[in-house]
Amino acid sequence: LFAEYGEIRVEKGIGTITANSKRALLLTVYEFLRKLGCVFLHPGKGGEVIPEKDIDSITVNADFKPANRHRGITIEGAVSLENVLQTVDWAAKVGFNSYYMQFRTAYEFFKRWYGHSSNPFIKKQEINEEISAGYVREIVKAIKQRDMIYHAVGHGWTSECLGISANGWSNSNVELTPEQKDMVAEINGERKLFKGIPLNTQLCYSKQSVREKLAQNVVNYAIEHPETDVIHFWLADDYNNACECEECSKKSFSDWYVQILNTIDEKLTEKGIKTKICFLVYFELYWRPEAERIKNEDRFIMMFAPLFRSYTKSFAKSENSEKLIYKKNDMVYPPDPGVYLQLWKEWKEIFHGDTFDFDYHLMWDINRDFGGETLAKVIFDDVRSLKKLGMNGFMSCQLQRAFYPNGLAFFTLGRALTDGNETLES
Repeated sequence: LFAEYGEIRVEKGIGTITANSKRALLLTVYEFLRKLGCVFLHPGKGGEVIPEKDIDSITVNADFKPANRHRGITIEGAVSLENVLQTVDWAAKVGFNSYYMQFRTAYEFFKRWYGHSSNPFIKKQEINEEISAGYVREIVKAIKQRDMIYHAVGHGWTSECLGISANGWSNSNVELTPEQKDMVAEINGERKLFKGIPLNTQLCYSKQSVREKLAQNVVNYAIEHPETDVIHFWLADDYNNACECEECSKKSFSDWYVQILNTIDEKLTEKGIKTKICFLVYFELYWRPEAERIKNEDRFIMMFAPLFRSYTKSFAKSENSEKLIYKKNDMVYPPDPGVYLQLWKEWKEIFHGDTFDFDYHLMWDINRDFGGETLAKVIFDDVRSLKKLGMNGFMSCQLQRAFYPNGLAFFTLGRALTDGNETLES
């Protein structure tokens, strides 16, 4: 799924471009064009620099060997169908090889755009789950046309387990049934939606019926969506929301999580399904399990998501930090990136499979660093730290149209991940 290798052997306009897969061939062709002086600065014709050359003057002998296995973009922010299609098209041109569609229909992100809730000067357009699902099908078609690796879901499994639709972070006035109440986490002696938000509500994971239902939902999705290469299985969003019941307190949060992951693998293996499962090191899951271990490491990809970190300092300048002590449902998370690296390294001691960084440089800070130059430097340093840290790449959770005023940070991310020799100055 992830192997990519290509060769360019062209002398005076005659030769071959070969690769070990369709995706690698496309990326090698774009590498060939870069060697000829082509540059793809941002989506659309206006972002392309295409020089004119005589065919006889073209000589390129080069190998395409990406510096990092995982080079991905995640849908976020407010997007139109055109925004995402243009991003997917541009992504391959600068070396990205994967795209991640959060939720099942990504309705939250399309709703923000077409609903124009922050712009009273534009008329709202029709948008609903069905329309969003149609957009996702079009985007997946574009992803597959480029043979990119398709990641999906992540958020929403816990809500679905309750039978509550949650394709975003909206509050809900739904009154839980006795059966649903029995499934949700107990906090301060109560079982209810966490801050009124279904997506952010953890479940009572000590209940085998809950773990079984979560695992079966993932298997059902894998059966219904064979186009998905990597399914992300995350628990509820937000933090300080872990179940405090007597049974749940007998194991760590991560121990219960790993039990569910192993059940997912067992069920997929029984059905001969080879879909990869991505699990998340995030919030309560920053702390590794005490007793449980992932049995089939080849099935899983570990995703490290240091959500609270500062983007004014890179990983390389943050390694020597104090260990963060876990206090159940009473955590305050600091901005020091090194704090999370220490916890991730402890996970690495017990999980030896594939892993990548899931980070947010271009989510909020792209609107704070107006020229993008500080972010570009931090991004570059972070990418160059990945191999040293033992990570196999980077998935960027970010605004899609992060090209103002020049797209330097976004462009740097794609090129640094792909070309291990290119300098920030170049």
